[in-house]
Amino acid sequence: MKKIFNILLAASMSALVLTSCQEKTLTVYHPEDMVAPQFTENLAASYDIKEGGEFVTLKISEASYGVATSIRYTAVADVKQDFSSKQNLTSVTDCSEGITVDANTINNALMTLNCPFDELVTVYLRVEAEMMSESNPVEGMETLVTGSLETKVAAFVPQSLIQENMWGATGDFTEARNWKLYSYLSEFPPKSKIYTTPAITMAEGGQFILHFNNNAEYGIIGGTGKDGDTKLKVGVPVDITIDDPNAVNFGVGEGQAGSQVIVLDSAAKKMYFLGWGVIGQVSGDGWANDAPMLYDETAGTWTAQNLEFNKDGEFKIRMKKAWDDDRGLDDNVKFALNTPMKVKKGGSNIKVTEAGKFNIVYNEKNETITVTKVPAAGK
Repeated sequence: MKKIFNILLAASMSALVLTSCQEKTLTVYHPEDMVAPQFTENLAASYDIKEGGEFVTLKISEASYGVATSIRYTAVADVKQDFSSKQNLTSVTDCSEGITVDANTINNALMTLNCPFDELVTVYLRVEAEMMSESNPVEGMETLVTGSLETKVAAFVPQSLIQENMWGATGDFTEARNWKLYSYLSEFPPKSKIYTTPAITMAEGGQFILHFNNNAEYGIIGGTGKDGDTKLKVGVPVDITIDDPNAVNFGVGEGQAGSQVIVLDSAAKKMYFLGWGVIGQVSGDGWANDAPMLYDETAGTWTAQNLEFNKDGEFKIRMKKAWDDDRGLDDNVKFALNTPMKVKKGGSNIKVTEAGKFNIVYNEKNETITVTKVPAAGK
């Protein structure tokens, strides 16, 4: 603050020297002249917001820095009273008509703050005023702040996050709060009838289930017995029920909390958690999707079958759709069909030297990968 005062005072002195032959009055900035904005209307106790609708118009008095200057007013919101995780909502330079915040804007803030859907939470609102120089705040200048108002608002699930004609997993996930937001399954490889979710953070002792089109009335995939009895295994398919009104929630087993990827084999009516998967130029893909591998506990091997590659197509394998743990060729190892090739964590891409469909086997005990070509139909 003192630095700003000295700079403005020096500028005023220079201007007086340059205009000594003329009468001119210059306004010098004084911190004690600042006036913070204040709310002039209270909020309702709660608001019911709808997508594309209204939320509130915050009515405030004008702020002043004691000099002629542009001021930007920004409405912010938080679920913490100290505004330590505040979210900017919208800004104006003319507050005479208030600051209007629409439903989508406050909803985005609530989602960022990890608020549950369809549950009223207490939200704190305030307005912050900043002195502007052209289009930017004046560096080092104090921000003038209103007091805070509170109300209750419930977040909604935006239609942009709802996808049709797809299976979605919902449950005790960090990414799918309050059993409302779905993690959708996408098919890969193409026409394989094998579907996977993105990586999901499972809750300790949590449960989950799959619905079609975001609604159990259209389709449901679950387990048997009581809620939580059926637990998926990593890389080992488990029987499931599809479109059974008696289907129950899957359970998160011991040691399964944390990141998991759900795999659905709809043709075999089985599900499992993804372990190792093949990623690369598989079936024309550009390193975006993982082809799941199945685990043979006795042999200590992971297998993916009928993966299509063009000549010189490349791939690696990785765990749970993450690059924290991957395998590629070891140093100085050359590609060879039908031959166990030594691999290592962070190794180089594996380049398939001819086009066709291939089976890929990773032996985790020996740290080798074997690629075998699948004979063409009729041969």
